Amino acid sequence: MLATLAMERREARAADGDLRLPAAAPGARVRVRAIGVAGDDGCRLRELGMYEGAEVTVVSQGDPVVVALFGQRFAVCGRCARQVAVELAG
Repeated sequence: MLATLAMERREARAADGDLRLPAAAPGARVRVRAIGVAGDDGCRLRELGMYEGAEVTVVSQGDPVVVALFGQRFAVCGRCARQVAVELAG
């Protein structure tokens, strides 16, 4: 199980080296750099407050990734989470 999680985290880095949401450790506070999710899923993430520049806390990893934002927790499916580029919030 731990080996699988470590492999998923390595794969969660994009080819361009950007850190993706699934690569952030639980408890990490990250800033959203870009959302590459198109269509209804992308709109829904933005409606929930996950937009470029927003800071979110990763609550738990896996599929789905659970994040906390504005006092609310919600799950982001693995497919969408892999398309969210983040950086550690200072």
